[in-house]
Amino acid sequence: MWINRAWCSMDGTGSGEARQAVPTSLFVLSLPRSLSTVVYHAACMSLDFRQPAWTTDGELLNSDRFARSPGDDAGEPGTKYTLREHAPDFFDDLGRFLDRTVSLHGHGYKDVVHPFVCTAWLADGRFRTLKLRRDPAEVAMSMLARGWHYPATVASPGRALDAAVIEGLLRAWRAIDAVPGVTLDYDAVIADEDALHAALAELYPEVPLRRVGFIDGAFGNYRDHQLARRETDEYRRLSAIVDAVERDLDAVPHSVGQERKTMGA
Repeated sequence: MWINRAWCSMDGTGSGEARQAVPTSLFVLSLPRSLSTVVYHAACMSLDFRQPAWTTDGELLNSDRFARSPGDDAGEPGTKYTLREHAPDFFDDLGRFLDRTVSLHGHGYKDVVHPFVCTAWLADGRFRTLKLRRDPAEVAMSMLARGWHYPATVASPGRALDAAVIEGLLRAWRAIDAVPGVTLDYDAVIADEDALHAALAELYPEVPLRRVGFIDGAFGNYRDHQLARRETDEYRRLSAIVDAVERDLDAVPHSVGQERKTMGA
């Protein structure tokens, strides 16, 4: 989806109130194709947070987003979904990169392509984390339609492509879900702007928040299109695969969840 910046507008509520201190920075974590860019920009506007200038949409670890990158909107070109067990040196390099670039206060960041690195790095709870949750069948349907298969790199051997992509997404969400923070459902966001406001108020009870609007006619059309996809045979097919892979993961735990035990800050 092409993000329309006009979706984000402020009514100024709370913007005149003085802050006692600059708040702790925010990380937005989600699976791809989960409306994370709209949520990220709305959250930064609500909190009056700065964004890194050398990448787009706050994505520090997505080289396709860097200002001089030829990459295409989180597609396949750059390395994604890195596991320590697959590339330990690169995994640690990404963690050290975060050490050097992330500001503890007053900034907003986002990740959708390196969940295992980010969740290991954020496990100590130093930062406020907003976890945006969307139905993995919907995420998979959107990614497969675009030819984005990189979650399959962390799947068990022998899976068919669709199931491998879904397994990677499920493993990623389990890692995200374990990070301290507040979880916000995609369905709540597309239904009511107040859902994001409430989640931010829970994360930042000490901060006077601006109210940010992003639901307009264009957004409503997007929402209707997404909801209609849930009535398709393809969605039902992928939902059945999600259920089957979830059962497999519950039966045979995977080592992905161990990443955070070995990665330092």
